[in-house]
Amino acid sequence: MIDPEKIESIFPVIKNRNNFLIGEFPTYHPESLDYLEFWKSIKKRCIEGMWAKDGEYYRYCPGNLFFYANLGTILHRPKHLPKTAPKIKIRPDLRDFEWAFAYNWICARGFSGFELDDEYTCCEDVNLHTGKYDASCFNSKGELKKYIPQLQYIRKLWEGPKGKPLYKNEAKNLMLLGARGGGKSWFTAVAIILHEFLFDGAREYTDETIKYPGSAEIFVGSGLAGKSSELLAKVQLAFENLPGQYIYSDGKIKPSPLYKHTSGSLKPNNLNSPFRHEYKKKIGNDWKLYGTKSKILHGVFTMENPEVAAGNRPGTIVIEEVALTPNITAIHGSNTAAQLVDSTKFGSSLYIGTAGNIYKIIESEIIFKDPHSFDMLSFTNDDNTETCWFVPAYFTNNDFKDENGNTKQEEAYNYYVERRNKLKKDKINKSALDYEMLNYPLIYTEMFVRSGDNRFPISELRHTYSILSTRKDLLDSSIKGFFEIDEKGNVYYKQEDVEPVREFPFRGNENINGCGEMFEPVVKNANGDVPLYTYIGGFDPVDDDGNYNYKNSLQSFFVFNTITRRIVFEYTGRTRLAEEFYEQVRRAALYYNAVVCYENQKKGFYGYMTKMNSLHLLADTPEILKDNGLISSIGMIGNKSKGIHSNIRTNSWGIDLQISWMLEQAYNKEEGIRNVDLIRSVGYIKECLLYAPPNSDKRVNTDRISSMNMLMIFAEEINKITTNLRNPDKKSEIDIFKQHYDKAFGKKRSKINLYRL
Repeated sequence: MIDPEKIESIFPVIKNRNNFLIGEFPTYHPESLDYLEFWKSIKKRCIEGMWAKDGEYYRYCPGNLFFYANLGTILHRPKHLPKTAPKIKIRPDLRDFEWAFAYNWICARGFSGFELDDEYTCCEDVNLHTGKYDASCFNSKGELKKYIPQLQYIRKLWEGPKGKPLYKNEAKNLMLLGARGGGKSWFTAVAIILHEFLFDGAREYTDETIKYPGSAEIFVGSGLAGKSSELLAKVQLAFENLPGQYIYSDGKIKPSPLYKHTSGSLKPNNLNSPFRHEYKKKIGNDWKLYGTKSKILHGVFTMENPEVAAGNRPGTIVIEEVALTPNITAIHGSNTAAQLVDSTKFGSSLYIGTAGNIYKIIESEIIFKDPHSFDMLSFTNDDNTETCWFVPAYFTNNDFKDENGNTKQEEAYNYYVERRNKLKKDKINKSALDYEMLNYPLIYTEMFVRSGDNRFPISELRHTYSILSTRKDLLDSSIKGFFEIDEKGNVYYKQEDVEPVREFPFRGNENINGCGEMFEPVVKNANGDVPLYTYIGGFDPVDDDGNYNYKNSLQSFFVFNTITRRIVFEYTGRTRLAEEFYEQVRRAALYYNAVVCYENQKKGFYGYMTKMNSLHLLADTPEILKDNGLISSIGMIGNKSKGIHSNIRTNSWGIDLQISWMLEQAYNKEEGIRNVDLIRSVGYIKECLLYAPPNSDKRVNTDRISSMNMLMIFAEEINKITTNLRNPDKKSEIDIFKQHYDKAFGKKRSKINLYRL
């Protein structure tokens, strides 16, 4: 059910929206005093906002909201037109959603109160008792004003107008995720991007700001050029249709008083020639440049270039369809640096996304659920969790708005509930309900719905991933490189300046080769040897050569310490020749004295190991599979006698083993630290979070999970060999080594805490 009090704290209830709307613009002659005074008043309201009666009290309307509702242009299909009619140009509707968006954005831009409010402030210095108080923090008696949180203060109703807004807080960021539709892109385009550009980022309208205007810098981007281009096409449409143009009797047209002469382009990657307020004017015999230089930059974020906004100083950064933008945590880190001067955050980033895309990119979920760590405005949900801003489906549907643009909440909510009830009865299309919840969520958790068949410990994996995402030192601490062979035939590990494949789903870049990633060094006994079965390997190979098609499967190989039960090494990638990867696996097995269990559907790896006289490094098909009834027989010769021929049952058991391992108490760590807390493979975590079973339409290649299936099943076999089948009167080599390992490394490793995230 809906909690109306909490909803109204975000979406204000408007009593009379007509008091904030102009209606038809007068057609004063451009040389008349009326024309001048009217448009000066319009500009003032566009910059400083306006006050008007809303019921019994006064409400403040932010400047960009006034501009959007009265001077903006969007494409929309009004209700009086046929449902199949094309969209037409109209003035936007002024609804509770736009009020909430405008209020949230002004808070992100540093709003701290009103100049004529002698009692209250929302300046954070007062809340935090910093002692560094601006004069606006004191009332007329010289006392500190009472503090009210920003999001409450801006929505407050007053006995009378309180003047123009103040901006004494540092800027914050705003992330908006919600249901499809609703107009968030149009508002972003017109009320945020275009508004900032037209008025040069001004916060007040005075003789000084008119004479000495600022120069606003706006950066717009996305992981997909098409998405940000669509957003900027909306900017272009509104810019070209600004009201106020005047047609003289001779047919000449004077453009809107808000119009700017521009240079440059809004095309992607326009950094060398951005869309800007700059034009040439001939003075005497010379052409001179004029304009405020306010500009809109358009970049495309990629895995290779998350710092595309770096080098600029944008006061506003907008990322469209953030859920389709990979590596958003790295992008955000770069954006943060671009919006800092010394230690002061002057700029605000706005990330908007559609719920139906969220499951594709994990980083968006991480930011959304941890607003404080990313300097985002924070909102309290019905379950008292704090997240970024979520807009439920029932606030985006115009069919459930009253005459003042307020949502008929119960009616709209029940409409979507009934839609779901119908879908629950659909026994043929079982995924329809999942899609409904993803695209039209009613609570924020529905945006992150995964397949019900994903049995991995999602919350725990998300926690580990969030730490890895914000701790570059942990990612940098692994040793990247390849295994080499010296002149004496000994294998050694050579560190190189290379990067592992961590992206998932893999979208394709020059890093498809990948590299090895050693998470902890090999441990040897007193004789300098590594006892057999201390380390084991799991491998998911491919047979085909070629790494030009990133949609193909990757090869994935893990090494596992059977004593600490931790992943110590990973190599995931796709080399040009499959045998190049095979050789790295072979060398790793020699280096760790490890036996490798592999998926034997493909014969290439077995053939290569035969050629290299290295069959002794391959695990026999685990008998435990037959013991557990997962396979009917074990091959006696050739490839079928080694590794595992995976099937639905073996894969399911392998995943069960992975889950059990993740939730185990970690070796030699304080109580409560589990193996899942110590996983260092970013790609493996991403695969687990997005895992879907083979019969799901959301299934993607999870090569690391397949490799870990091999490893975990073989680990069970090793456990059987070293316990159930062991002579109880005679300690094995691995038993003796384990005692020395605990004594020599246990406490020491706990002390230096290498793997505590």
